[in-house]
Amino acid sequence: MIKLLSKFGISNRLLEADGVPTARPTPNPSSTELHEFESSLRELDRRLRVPPPVDRQPPGLHQSIMQAVRSGSTAAKNEPIGVPIRGPVWALGLATITLVACWWAFRPTRQSESTNLAAAENFREAGTTATRLSQQMAGQFPAATFRPLATELELVSRDLQTATQTLLACLPGEMGQPREF
Repeated sequence: MIKLLSKFGISNRLLEADGVPTARPTPNPSSTELHEFESSLRELDRRLRVPPPVDRQPPGLHQSIMQAVRSGSTAAKNEPIGVPIRGPVWALGLATITLVACWWAFRPTRQSESTNLAAAENFREAGTTATRLSQQMAGQFPAATFRPLATELELVSRDLQTATQTLLACLPGEMGQPREF
């Protein structure tokens, strides 16, 4: 803790009645870089303490702005009253167009008897085709799915048997003969 306090220039004077010293003595700049930095800081401080220049504005500027604002507000009062009526007219027209478009899109169409019979025949053919395909899949799916798995299991079983035989051949059994399980 003492090293930390001494690093920042705080010493035992904190324990005295005076407390923290108000100003730290300025170090003697040993390098030109420190000297240049200190002089640039003093120059910046001097420039910041100078008050900004006062802008001179024409004395009638405020009056001309207020006159323009007042004349604009009187022009807005003289606009025709018909402007707000346009909104409901546009809304009514848009609603009418939307209703006509919905009626046109969802209106019932008249189909002939031959079109209805052809559609029913196509539907029946699609149903029989789907039934036939589902029956074929039910017969072929298990074999097609499990055949590769069964083949892999047979290969793994054969590999395990070969590895077991090899290990048993390496271990002598009773009377030097390999054991079999």
